[in-house]
Amino acid sequence: MKTIKTFDRDDWAALIIFIILPILVIGTSVVATAATFNVEDVTVTSYTVDQYPDLDQAIQAGNQTFLCPYIMGEYEKSQSIEIEELATEIQLLDFTTAKMMTYEIRDEMFQRFNWDFDKYFQAVKEDGFLSEEEVRAFLKQNGYRPAILQEVLALAAKNPRLQLNGHIIALGTEWHHEDSSRTSVVAMYSNDVGGRNTAAMHTDSGLMEGTLFAVVKISE
Repeated sequence: MKTIKTFDRDDWAALIIFIILPILVIGTSVVATAATFNVEDVTVTSYTVDQYPDLDQAIQAGNQTFLCPYIMGEYEKSQSIEIEELATEIQLLDFTTAKMMTYEIRDEMFQRFNWDFDKYFQAVKEDGFLSEEEVRAFLKQNGYRPAILQEVLALAAKNPRLQLNGHIIALGTEWHHEDSSRTSVVAMYSNDVGGRNTAAMHTDSGLMEGTLFAVVKISE
């Protein structure tokens, strides 16, 4: 009569170690560890601004050379946060120890992946560059909220040369594109001939070196 062997404890242990565990490890995607920033890692500069409850007034005061069409036509339905009152003081955060991209790195990565955007975006995350998610987490942990469009236009009104030195990002206003799962946020920067632009920018393509984040300290 043929004996049928049953699984004992040692057999189950071998099955888990040599078969199941390798499958789990191989099937798990490698995810870059999100950086954590302490307050001392971030340079904070404060600026007083005027309040412009009306968007048209803010646009006129901001005196930008170029305004993205999204700002003119899609703003009302794209505000991403609720605020009780527009700020009278804006802080610019500089993540001084963060790994950020240069234009050369971005162009090199685009070429490496033959302009395959999905592979490029995944590489940006895995290479450990500063991400929008990390910035938002820092703000939440340290009592800040992101500035909105009217507030950064007010910042530009009183400090017109700030955006000539790099990008200023306001994460408080977003645009959700109907033909894409991606979102854009407000970016103020200088164009090639010294003009001042405000546009909608994708942050998942990599935050550039020198980028500052416009935020508001939440009253306790």
